[in-house]
Amino acid sequence: MRLDGHTDHISALCQLKDGRLISASGDSTIRLWDLVTGTETTRLDGHSEGVTDLCMLLDGRIASASWDNTIRLWDVATGAETARLEGHTSAIQALCLLPDGRLASGSADNTIRAWDVAAGAETARLELDAPVDALVAIAPNRIVAGDVRGLLHWLEILD
Repeated sequence: MRLDGHTDHISALCQLKDGRLISASGDSTIRLWDLVTGTETTRLDGHSEGVTDLCMLLDGRIASASWDNTIRLWDVATGAETARLEGHTSAIQALCLLPDGRLASGSADNTIRAWDVAAGAETARLELDAPVDALVAIAPNRIVAGDVRGLLHWLEILD
């Protein structure tokens, strides 16, 4: 099977609990796909530049990061944008879910930020000395960040 629809590179993939696939692209769109029929079921438009990463949230929404310096939260049932998280001053390259339900974002602005997605508010910020390209939660309030120089940083994120 081949799924056609995006007009630029695919930057991230996720699978929903209902089995659908979510794809993000440099074409600024997020698309939801039925893997049984191979058809696009929903298209999420809103980002003004390429989408770089996706993350499933505990409440069933998805978060998308973009070169437009925003994180958008989406209701996958309706296709509606439910919130926009702003604060980064450069492209957001990475997202990860923290065990406490907060969302962490890493950016080319050399910061990692933690967000309370229910309140839509930034709860913590860490400054690095290089752009952040990758994040993973490894324990409560602890993450590993990968930077553009190939270095890994073990960090603690507190409220």
